[in-house]
Amino acid sequence: MRLSSVLKLLLVLFASAYGKKQKLNKCFNKALDSGLVTNDFPTIVMHGIHSLTMENLRHYFDPFAPSTVKIPVVNFNLSSEEPAVLSSPPSLPLTNPFTSPAMRALDQVLSHMTDNDFGIRNAPPMERVVHALHMLEIWEWAADHFRQLRESRPGILQDICPCLADVENNNIMTAMNFLSGKIRNKEAIWRYGSPRTYPVYVLIIIRRSLGQVVSNTDAPATN
Repeated sequence: MRLSSVLKLLLVLFASAYGKKQKLNKCFNKALDSGLVTNDFPTIVMHGIHSLTMENLRHYFDPFAPSTVKIPVVNFNLSSEEPAVLSSPPSLPLTNPFTSPAMRALDQVLSHMTDNDFGIRNAPPMERVVHALHMLEIWEWAADHFRQLRESRPGILQDICPCLADVENNNIMTAMNFLSGKIRNKEAIWRYGSPRTYPVYVLIIIRRSLGQVVSNTDAPATN
């Protein structure tokens, strides 16, 4: 991930610390002028925070982060009765005594490996493991830059974070809702784009891999 992409993720994390509101246009202009943000920041932020848990947030960024911090995430629970996007990262405590983020992520995935209403619908276990470790890598990179940015440019952060925290009006929530629809989609091949963009052999592999978890890809594997 490019440094600029990491910084965009960090900005929404900082945003939770600043509550004041400013007019959106003025705020966006300041954000763009800062050089830390580009027009595509909603989708970059969406990718960086969509699977953040409270345990991840406290491990990488703030050990004292309150449970009410406003960082939207895609709901791990994919059942139709649950909201698709949560306003705050959930706490997902585990019972096994693992201490490293990688082992905790692996435990979380394997504990739900046959639950088609958790995590990523219709995804085989290997895809879920790779995704979980990929996100840990992003947060590991971002944590160092988070500390540097907090110490080196606190003033600019106070200026631009209010508009970045206004997720209902800056397209971050729109991006989150779009991603949650992909993750919940019963047709897994649509998560990454139109099937027409895939070579035939990739489509065959995807269809075969779904059988690792789901015998009928048109319906959830669990009730």
